[in-house]
Amino acid sequence: MVKTEIIISTPLITGHISSLLVIIAFMLAVVKKNNIRTLYRLYIVGISVLISEMSFNGISLTKYLWGVLGSLSTTTMLLLLCFIYQKLFDKKIVTNKNLNFLMLLVVTGAIVLYPLSLGLYYTDPYLAGYGSFLFILSLFIICIFALNTYHYPALLCICFAAISYSFEIMESRNLWDYLIDPLLVFFAIFWLAKQSLIKATAYFKLKKQQTK
Repeated sequence: MVKTEIIISTPLITGHISSLLVIIAFMLAVVKKNNIRTLYRLYIVGISVLISEMSFNGISLTKYLWGVLGSLSTTTMLLLLCFIYQKLFDKKIVTNKNLNFLMLLVVTGAIVLYPLSLGLYYTDPYLAGYGSFLFILSLFIICIFALNTYHYPALLCICFAAISYSFEIMESRNLWDYLIDPLLVFFAIFWLAKQSLIKATAYFKLKKQQTK
């Protein structure tokens, strides 16, 4: 009799969970009505889990999604959890001010990481994610600033990424991949552009009212 051992690695579980969070968040985002009871929203979560485990040609939807999106950063996963919680219980746990600061950090990190990693400069910032002292020191300084300015979501995301990196819960062994990912960068750009447009519109409306 041959015994078969099934080994499930932590990165595999993390990738599965990240894809599942995307599916749940999408399903809740589709529901526009805010007067739906929490119980019915929980039903939507349950349906989302069932749909995510449906097999297409022997591959579940979460694996398909994981193959398309790749491994999401722990920052993205935390934001997805916040969004799901907000949709389920109608309680906003991250203010726009805190989210603006976090998204600004994401865009700044993307500007530093992606263009320079393509060889536009003689140093590759991606290599710093393998344990550079200066990179860790920079994150520590950002954490101190976030703590003193009450930007707790950014502090939580950086600390959670660092802890996850130390336990190697993802396929990557680079801290950058725990902090940001392309999907998060696209969202950050969209969010900041949207907020800037809202502020600009409000400013011009105020100016128009003052001139009357």
